[in-house]
Amino acid sequence: MKPSWIIVFCVALLLTAGFAHPLDAAPQDAPAPADETERARDAEAAEGVEQKRKIRNGLYVEVGYGSADSDPLDTSTRTSVGQTSGNSLSFSDMDYGRAAIGWQGQKGNYRLVWQGFTETGYEFTSVGRESSLGQMLGNPPIVQNLDWWQINVIDGAMTAVQSPPIWDPSDDANMDGAVQRNEVRYPSVSISNTMNIEPNLQNRVHTADVMYGRVFGPRRVEGSWFGGMRYFAYEGTLLQGAWLRAPSTGSGYTDGALIRFLHPTQKATGVGPTAALGFNVNLFDKRVQMFLNGQFGFLISQIETDTGRFFTVTTSSASDMEIITAPARLTADRSRTSWHTHLDGGFRFNVKKGLILEVAYYVDGYLDSVLTPTELRVPKTSQEIGAGTSAIFATQDIVIEGWRGSVGFQF
Repeated sequence: MKPSWIIVFCVALLLTAGFAHPLDAAPQDAPAPADETERARDAEAAEGVEQKRKIRNGLYVEVGYGSADSDPLDTSTRTSVGQTSGNSLSFSDMDYGRAAIGWQGQKGNYRLVWQGFTETGYEFTSVGRESSLGQMLGNPPIVQNLDWWQINVIDGAMTAVQSPPIWDPSDDANMDGAVQRNEVRYPSVSISNTMNIEPNLQNRVHTADVMYGRVFGPRRVEGSWFGGMRYFAYEGTLLQGAWLRAPSTGSGYTDGALIRFLHPTQKATGVGPTAALGFNVNLFDKRVQMFLNGQFGFLISQIETDTGRFFTVTTSSASDMEIITAPARLTADRSRTSWHTHLDGGFRFNVKKGLILEVAYYVDGYLDSVLTPTELRVPKTSQEIGAGTSAIFATQDIVIEGWRGSVGFQF
């Protein structure tokens, strides 16, 4: 019984295989020949697959250029409770450059990306406030520091105006017997000075990223991730207005002429890991792409600053009319961690095979990259000159935004 069932099973299996796979020689089962249109379509598809394979594996190069400006840096200083300086410095015009080279393969993308910003113009404003009046009746308390100096600099063209505040009891709006900033008046004639100073402060920011990443997601909406290392370098010079003399009715302020501004030079370098995440919306078979990219880095940085040589002003103990200058110089350095952030979005055009055009708006943040003196301790009398001048320093963020265009080619 068992051998017969085996024979029956084998015969059934052979018959099933015969029906499932008919002989090629049978004329009724022979495939119909493809026509010329189908052959041309198959050849074109094969060529497209081959072209995509070539594009996916090859050298990638990119160059870009753009313009930018920075958010204002707050370089304000305080010499005493009654002497403050409100400073704002912004790089109103910067050149942006970008270069990238890498390899795109089936298993991922490798990139070396360099970016740089160079200052081509700046704007600086400084307001010197002091707890004193140029003219008053009696000795009323002054509850707010009053404006004495107004300084504006645009690309090296400086205007400095000294205007002493005036107050009398008739100006006491709230009848509290104290002087407030909104109650003082200023004379119609002020002391002004116009001159040219440094037209360019030579501020430059550079980054270099070595990264590896991959693309993921469906055809219409793609994502990408990258990870690697970043090197960062910044150097340049800032401007600061400050009181360099103990309270003395408006004198001793850095007016840019008789008493120069503080010029703290800056140098910062850092290295650390960086990562990026991006999304593309593909249109017209990837000929047009809308993209949004974000990147952050965590760096160990070394920051140095040096004001160079300047002088403070004081008076002789024998006579308040005898002016004495004291040499000074402030330096500091810090080792610390800092964050970098980047966000850009725009359009990418694949105009020809391998040729890529991009236009994008971007915002870059280099946090804790600037070190400036924020509180000064200057000699108040000639006896204190030996103690020197010292300061408390604080870090500032550099935030840059602008537009860029780039041209890339995938070999």
